[in-house]
Amino acid sequence: MKRCRHCGIFFLTDYRNVGRCDIGCPFGCRDAHSKKCSTQRSTAYYQTPEGKIKKKQINGCRKSLGREPVRDDDTLIVHLEVVTGLIEGRTFCRREIVAMVKRILRQHSLDNRENFIYQDMYWKDLPP
Repeated sequence: MKRCRHCGIFFLTDYRNVGRCDIGCPFGCRDAHSKKCSTQRSTAYYQTPEGKIKKKQINGCRKSLGREPVRDDDTLIVHLEVVTGLIEGRTFCRREIVAMVKRILRQHSLDNRENFIYQDMYWKDLPP
């Protein structure tokens, strides 16, 4: 049994680790320490002149790839047609899907207490 150097709990380990005192437990400390060391290494590298050049290239490629998701309404409507058709077990036309989406977007929240139907029956018993 060895004690974790980060959280201090005991855990079972291999017998070859008898003399070591730098072991982290497998319950998250080992991964946290590895991630921290990796961040320190990459930060140190990207502060060097070569690292700054490489980071500039990486960021330039990231901008040119255009990773912004393109939202196409027609694609979304087709997707909704297929999914709704599979759930309902029938086919839907584009007009039905568009009307359904408009109806859903037009619905009001039930949290609006002024428009609550049973307001007088329910809310009058609650203290202010």
